[in-house]
Amino acid sequence: MSRRILAALIAAVLAVIAAVLVINYVTQADERAMADMEPETVLVVSDQVPEGTPASELGST
Repeated sequence: MSRRILAALIAAVLAVIAAVLVINYVTQADERAMADMEPETVLVVSDQVPEGTPASELGST
């Protein structure tokens, strides 16, 4: 086997290993970032709301 082919094969193997390691790291980082989070209730406004409207009135519809 020539040195060029051997070098290309080693480079390809290292690239695959690097890709697997990066994907694994990103997945774990996402899980760590979301670990302590709790869902929160939010209000989504679909119509205009008059200025000064209390938030307690917004959740009633």
